[in-house]
Formats: sequence, C-alpha cells, structure tokens
Amino acid sequence: LKPLWKGVRTHRGKTLAAFLKAIGFVIPLMDAMYANYYTREVMVILIREFASPDEEMKKIVLKVVKQCVQTDGVEGQYIR
Repeated sequence: LKPLWKGVRTHRGKTLAAFLKAIGFVIPLMDAMYANYYTREVMVILIREFASPDEEMKKIVLKVVKQCVQTDGVEGQYIR
C-alpha cells in the first residue's frame, strides 16, 4: 500500500492515472474503517485531477469514485 500512496502523491499524467486505477481496485478490498479513511485521503487528489482538461483522466477519476462509493464503510453523504 505504501508504494501506491507514494506514487499517487508524486506522479502526474498517465502514470498517476495508473496509480489511481490501482487504488480504485484496492480500496473495495479493505475493511470498512480503512476504506473510509483511504477514500477521504484519495478524494483530494481525485478532485484536483477532475479539474484537469484531460478527458481520459476525468473518466478514470469517475471510475475510481464509483468504486469507492460502492465500498462498505464509505458514506454516501461524504461523497455528495
């Protein structure tokens, strides 16, 4: 998990997209408490990247948000 978080915080562009995809697949596998925590942490990055003009990045961000929302422990009210 540490290499994923380091990659999310240091990379940009297509490499960041790959790390976000990986995070999107890992968060649903976590316990509810950890999933909630890591979703809150990654949401800051997802919001920042959704503001980018890259359409491919926006699709990836929406996919990761969808995966996080479907996870137990992540509150729908937080996402709204």
